[in-house]
Amino acid sequence: MPAVFVYFPTRARLVRAVLDEVVRFALEITQRIHDDVRPAPEIVFDHGRTLMEMLRTHPEYLRVQLEWGAAIRDEVWPLYLRFQDQLVGIMAATIRRWREETGSDPDKRVEDDARLLFSASPMLAQMTFARVPRHKIEQFLETVVRDVFGDRALEYRPRPRPAPPIAAGD
Repeated sequence: MPAVFVYFPTRARLVRAVLDEVVRFALEITQRIHDDVRPAPEIVFDHGRTLMEMLRTHPEYLRVQLEWGAAIRDEVWPLYLRFQDQLVGIMAATIRRWREETGSDPDKRVEDDARLLFSASPMLAQMTFARVPRHKIEQFLETVVRDVFGDRALEYRPRPRPAPPIAAGD
């Protein structure tokens, strides 16, 4: 503990450093996935599956993000809202590109659909932590993608990657 406070003299600074790292990590992964030039439904499937894989490889990042999203306190809530807006913006750009390329759903609100994708992330995380069978998590992901992109989006569903279960105690 004393060593931590050499680098972070207050609890507030420590919390801010942790949240900044979570933001950096999540934005970097999200941007990398969404920068890929593939059909948007395929990107979103990949994003959801990457999230599930991150729960196995980096559960601490997702746990902080889940708790932060539920911590509506003055000191951290504005930071979370800014983080959420950044992620929603990345996803909205992918949806917008898809709709422009395909001429589909021009009247639907892109930001609303991006928020729907964003809001599915905590449920994917909770289902994974709860060890819900993978096929049920895939069904949930398919439902979200279909709601955003329409029934034809499932044509772009990549084959599921096998993933080992989350280790006990995670």
